Amino acid sequence: MELRQPTSNGMAIDEYSRRVGLKPYALDYLKKLKESGIKVGVATGLPKVLYEPVLKNNGVYDLFDAFTSTDEVDRGKTFPDVFLLAAKKLGLEPHECVAFEDVPEGVKSAKQAGMTVCGVHDKYSESFRADIEKIADGYLLNFSEVPKL
Repeated sequence: MELRQPTSNGMAIDEYSRRVGLKPYALDYLKKLKESGIKVGVATGLPKVLYEPVLKNNGVYDLFDAFTSTDEVDRGKTFPDVFLLAAKKLGLEPHECVAFEDVPEGVKSAKQAGMTVCGVHDKYSESFRADIEKIADGYLLNFSEVPKL
């Protein structure tokens, strides 16, 4: 029997497959969007091997109409490319999209893409909340009350 050390990629896959959850009320909000016929997409810096398991594990994968990763564009999420491609995959113009972001770089990039942006509270980016609120068009602590944008 051969013992193998898990790779960092394997550990990340395990973490995203089993432990990463949704933000409060996100499932209900996604269901409401889907029931209303609103197209919903993912624009992420994660590769498919990480975003797909977390979405499936949380039962929301099938609520999305399109998936876009920075693996599909030339530049990372500090540039608007992934947001522009996400809008294209949804068949929308960027100004028709609302991006929900929890890090300042993502907020800036989505704004550069021409989207309306709602900052989302995250304990890991709490220290950047003021920066996010300055750039974003709105801010929410959870998805129970999404602001009108």
